[in-house]
Amino acid sequence: MSRIGLVLPGFFLSGGVYIALKWAEVLARAGHQVAVYVPDRERHSAVPGLLLPQGMPCPVRGYAEAGDHELDLVLATWWETLKLLYRFRARRYALLCQALEAQFAAPGDPRQQEYVQLLGAGLPVVTIAHWLARHLVRDYGVPPERVQVVLNPLDRQVFRPVTPAVPRRGRVRFLVEGSAAEPRKGVREAVAVLEGEGVEYLWVGADVGRRVAGRGCVAVLERVPQGQMAAVYSSCDVLLKLSTAEGMFGPPLEMFATGGTAIAWDVWGAEEYMAHGHNCLLVPMHSLQGARRAVARLAGDAALLQRLRQGARATAAAWPDWDEQREAILAAIDAIPEVSPQELFRRQLAVQAALLEPLRSARAAPLSDVRGLSLRRLLRERLRQAARAWRWQR
Repeated sequence: MSRIGLVLPGFFLSGGVYIALKWAEVLARAGHQVAVYVPDRERHSAVPGLLLPQGMPCPVRGYAEAGDHELDLVLATWWETLKLLYRFRARRYALLCQALEAQFAAPGDPRQQEYVQLLGAGLPVVTIAHWLARHLVRDYGVPPERVQVVLNPLDRQVFRPVTPAVPRRGRVRFLVEGSAAEPRKGVREAVAVLEGEGVEYLWVGADVGRRVAGRGCVAVLERVPQGQMAAVYSSCDVLLKLSTAEGMFGPPLEMFATGGTAIAWDVWGAEEYMAHGHNCLLVPMHSLQGARRAVARLAGDAALLQRLRQGARATAAAWPDWDEQREAILAAIDAIPEVSPQELFRRQLAVQAALLEPLRSARAAPLSDVRGLSLRRLLRERLRQAARAWRWQR
C-alpha cells in the first residue's frame, strides 16, 4: 500500500473540500496510508465534521510537517496548493483538478498566468469531468496521456428524498444555494430573480447574506452539515443556480437525486449531465430575463415541472455512486506516473522566475511603492523556496 498525502487549501464548507476528503476516505479504506495537509492553524478545525459525519478517515497534518514524512504520492487538490509540492519528499506528484481554477482569480491577476504555466510543467492530472479534461489538453497544454478522468460520484446514502427540513406549503418552492460573498456563484442575482417573480424560496449556504434575502425567503439555513443537505433539497422543487464558474457542478445533481429539478445558466460543467428540457432548464449566461422567464414557467406549469423532475430522477439514478467509483479512483491513483522531482521543480522554478520579468522595468520604483515592494518580496520568497527545494532534491 502507498503512503499518500492530499494537500488541501484549508478546511471550509465547499464541494471541492468535500470531494477531496471523500477521496482520502476511499484511499484510506482501501488500505493506503493517507494524510491530509492543511494550513497549520486549521489542523483542529470542526469543518470536517460538517462534511464527513463519520469523522476524518486519516491524520491531519499542517503544512509545516510536509517534509517530515517520505511519501509515495502527493496530490495537490487546489490551484494554490500546486506551489506547495516542493516541500514534500515523494516519488510521484499529481493534481486533483476539480475546476479551471484560474477563473476564480480576478481578471489580470498574475496568478492566472502562473496557474497555466504550472499546469504545463508536466504534472499528471486527475480530473472529475470530461469537459475539464478537454480544456486541460486544448487550452492549458497538458499532454493527453497525463490526464485521467474519474467522474465525481453521487453519495446516494446522503442525497435521496427525505422529510423536508422546512415543511411544504403547496406552492412551487425554489432554492438558492451558496454564499453572497462569492460573486461567481451568482447568489445575489438568483435572489433578485426570485424576488422579481414573487415566488417563495429557501436560501442555504456557508455564509448567507441575511440582508440580501427578501420577502419571498421563507427560511435561511447556514452551515448545514453535508448529511442534512438532502432535507434542504427535499424542501424545494427547483434549484436556481446562476454560477458563472463551476467544476463538476454538483448541487444540481444532488437536487436531482432528492426529487427536484434545476434552472441554471449554461456554465461550463452543466454540459456534463444537464439537458435542457429533459431534466432542467438552461439559460444563456448572464441572461437575467431568461432566468426570470424560466422561473415563471416552472412556477406556473405543473406538467413541465413534473416532466423535468422525472428526467432529473432518471439522470441521478444513472449516475455512479461512491461504491461504483471506488475502483476507478484506486486505478487512477495507481496509474499516476512517476515524475522526476528535479525536472518538476526546475520547471516550477522557471515559472516563478518568469514572473519577475514585469519587475525589471520597475527596479527604480520608490520605496513608498508598497504594492511593488510586496510583490517583489513575494517573488523573492518563492524563488528562495524553490531554490531550496531544488538543492534538497539534488
